[in-house]
Amino acid sequence: MLKKLKPFFILFICCAISVSCSKSATSPKAHLRKNNLVSYLSVQDSIISFGKVHQAKKHIKCTFKLRNDGNNNISINKIDVSCGCLKPSLSSIVIRPQKEEILTIDVDLTKQYGNINKSIIILSSAENAYKILRVK
Repeated sequence: MLKKLKPFFILFICCAISVSCSKSATSPKAHLRKNNLVSYLSVQDSIISFGKVHQAKKHIKCTFKLRNDGNNNISINKIDVSCGCLKPSLSSIVIRPQKEEILTIDVDLTKQYGNINKSIIILSSAENAYKILRVK
């Protein structure tokens, strides 16, 4: 009796596998791309160069324009800096579609001499989640 059911059992397994593989599994990001709801974070100038730093200067401020080039809000989740001498300040943690926000970086130069090369890493909800900015 078991030998007679074996072909039906194999046929059932094959049908179950083919049905489960035929369904398209779409990720949430694929759904957003399909509906044009993806947002991209862009920066006008990702590197700001000051050249050689003089001891007379104690602080330098620089600004980066962060732009949302998409159709969905972008949340800035975290801003990491490579050195304690960098103090970031963001005008808003949410960047609306097709809008800009200003990221201001205050660089404390009291213990810096010569050339500087510091990094700012932005983690966001955008399709390109990480952005690296530099102050030189």
